[in-house]
Amino acid sequence: MEKTSAIKNAKPRYMVCFVLRKEAFEKDFERDAFEDNIIFKYLPLQPEDVYCLQSFLGKNIFDLSLSSPDPCVKVWSILTARRQEEPFVNFLLEPLFARELRPLWVHMFSPYDMFMFKDDIVNFLKRFLDVQDTGVKILDRKKIWNRKRKYMVRFRADPKAEDRLLHHPVSFTIGVKRGYLYYLYYLYYPEQHFECRRYGQRGHYASDCKVQVCRKCDEVGHSALTCRSEPKCNLCGGSGHLYKLLLSPAAYLQQARPRLVT
Repeated sequence: MEKTSAIKNAKPRYMVCFVLRKEAFEKDFERDAFEDNIIFKYLPLQPEDVYCLQSFLGKNIFDLSLSSPDPCVKVWSILTARRQEEPFVNFLLEPLFARELRPLWVHMFSPYDMFMFKDDIVNFLKRFLDVQDTGVKILDRKKIWNRKRKYMVRFRADPKAEDRLLHHPVSFTIGVKRGYLYYLYYLYYPEQHFECRRYGQRGHYASDCKVQVCRKCDEVGHSALTCRSEPKCNLCGGSGHLYKLLLSPAAYLQQARPRLVT
């Protein structure tokens, strides 16, 4: 009970870590120089925007904590766009704010699927996120379920990504059942990308997609009818097999019957 209460009352830290690269050690980036030349010269910050700046003596590491989500979003947007420019190119930039525990909402298009596939939903999320619980149903003030479940998750780092974060798909399919993921408040995830649910590409929607995607192997350029590749499981992402719900039709119907919300 105490752990649940602590998670519920936890507040996100709006923190970005700057680690000076070894090849830039000869440059003057002591605390005062970092404040003058990075925080207040190249970043659009005022002293009231900064909650604290922690520096680690001899390690050339600076943890910049912002006072609220707005300057945090603004700072990370600038760092992402200008990370290859001076003076930011001298640092490895880590979005520590993105590693905070945050709520993720999952919606399945069929309410019965949400119950039937809840273990599979957790396994799917674990491909992209660190999942802290098994999810809870979201109820309104009259204790009526709104067909959504909430999970507490953390993002994973991805050094190859532009923003150094591993991003999950916005929409997903498990077997033939579809759903989508979202965050209620932008301060938890300031740049949730929109993407095509057919192809997974960012920057356009399925209604505008011109790409033919195979439902069997998830490759482009052909349909499932003409596919000669190995099938791909849309739960685990592995090749050579397809997702299969391990329930008989009778067991599926039994578990899919409406039941009281607990």
